[in-house]
Amino acid sequence: MNNRVNITTLMEIINLDNSLMLKSSSKDDRYNIANELAELLVSGDIKRVLRYDMKRDTAFNDTIGGLRVVNGIWNEVDGEIKIFLDKASEDEDNNYVLIVNDIDEVDNLSSAFDGVLHGMEERGISYIVDCKIKMMVSANVYIITTVTEWKDLDRWTKDRFSMVDLEVYIYE
Repeated sequence: MNNRVNITTLMEIINLDNSLMLKSSSKDDRYNIANELAELLVSGDIKRVLRYDMKRDTAFNDTIGGLRVVNGIWNEVDGEIKIFLDKASEDEDNNYVLIVNDIDEVDNLSSAFDGVLHGMEERGISYIVDCKIKMMVSANVYIITTVTEWKDLDRWTKDRFSMVDLEVYIYE
């Protein structure tokens, strides 16, 4: 992209419901804009930003939690996103930003991300996922996702986000 995206407008959009999906064929554009928004939302304190890169085989155990082998023993372990959401819920005076890159690349998005999508619907209310894991998406959490294409995403996922196609977006 030759022109600069109007970050102020994107900030206004994400502040509507604390969620934003950025679409672009350029991975660099998606990532750079998501990172810039995140830094603004946390006033430069990047310790309050989690950048999570989805992969084709990302599963519930990776994001939310479940059984994993730790030191040769099977243990219940919280996933990286759940740990981050727990930290944010304990510090509600500060903004936190979860950037989830490439959600359209995951083979089983509902398994890997439904726990978060459910929490976006009921912000600030604890809920149980997978019959045993208690979690919450608090009001101070902003969620930015990036995609190459959103045509293959289900309606339930799309409905949770304000969606911006960076390739047709109006520039300053």
